[in-house]
Amino acid sequence: MRWRTPVDVASLRRDNEVLQQKVERLSIFAQKYEQMLEENNKFRAMLNYRQLTEFHLTAARVLRRSASNWWTTVILDKGSLDGIGTDSPVITDVGLGGQDGQSRAAYRGGHAAHG
Repeated sequence: MRWRTPVDVASLRRDNEVLQQKVERLSIFAQKYEQMLEENNKFRAMLNYRQLTEFHLTAARVLRRSASNWWTTVILDKGSLDGIGTDSPVITDVGLGGQDGQSRAAYRGGHAAHG
């Protein structure tokens, strides 16, 4: 059995701290990787849907949300200037989300299918 001197223990503590920092950085890296992989899979599914559909799709971002007891209202960054009309269906990544109830040039409609 080999005996350790106080210098060896101090060296081991420094090495251990360095290794703990590396483990922490790699854990953060792994979390970010998993998030990016999930996002990538979501985008691939959306792209596949876009290629398979017969509709002309316009992607939009949700700018504001408000909920009431009867319906949920969202304001999107697309509208009549983008060819989105009143009652255009709104499609989300999980299916039909509703319809564009009021399309305006200023507020701009939805992730809508039209045509």
